[in-house]
Amino acid sequence: TASGVAWRLIAVTGGAGAGRSTGAGSRAQHLADQHQRGDVLLLDLARRAHQALLHDAGDLVPGIQELVEASRAASLSAQDIRSFTFDIEHRGYKLLVGLRRPRDWVTIRARAFDTALASTCRSFSFVVADVDDDVEGEAQTGSFDIEDRNLMTRAGLSRADLVVVVALPTLSGPHGLVAVPYTHLTMPTTSSL
Repeated sequence: TASGVAWRLIAVTGGAGAGRSTGAGSRAQHLADQHQRGDVLLLDLARRAHQALLHDAGDLVPGIQELVEASRAASLSAQDIRSFTFDIEHRGYKLLVGLRRPRDWVTIRARAFDTALASTCRSFSFVVADVDDDVEGEAQTGSFDIEDRNLMTRAGLSRADLVVVVALPTLSGPHGLVAVPYTHLTMPTTSSL
C-alpha cells in the first residue's frame, strides 16, 4: 500500500463523458455488496464534482471543503470523518461530496488535504475516489497554480493502491488514454484486492 499505510484506495479516472463517475459509483456498490455495507466510501475528488448530483445528495454541506478545513489542525477520528458523509443506504456505501463549484479548488490546502485523505482512508475498509484525468503540474506547465488546481487528483492517484482508467469504446477512446500524462506521478505498487 501507499507509504506503508494499511488502506485500500481505488482511484477511478478517465476523460469527460467516458463513464468515470458512474464507474466509480458501480465500484463502490460492488465493494459494499462484497464486504461490509457502510464501510465503503465514494469520495468525489473531481474539480467538476458530479457525485452529489448523481446521488441526489441535496444539501452540499458538509463536503470535501469542510473536511479539509477541519483537518488543518490534526487528524480526525473515524467518527468525525463519517460525520462529513452521506449514507447511500440503498447502495450500501457512504458518499463524501466534492467541491461545490470548480473554482473552489483554491480553498484546498495541500497539507490539510493530505491529512484529510489519510484520515479518510483509515476510516473505511475501502475508499473509491472519482478523480479527474488532468494531472499536469508545475514540472509540465511551469505553473504552481496548475499543480495546486490538480492537487486532489494528483494526490488521489499517487496514493491509490489501484487506479482504474475508463475510456469510451470508440476509436478515439484509447487515443485519449495515451494523451493523459499519468507517467510523471509516483505510483505505488498495485496490491491485489
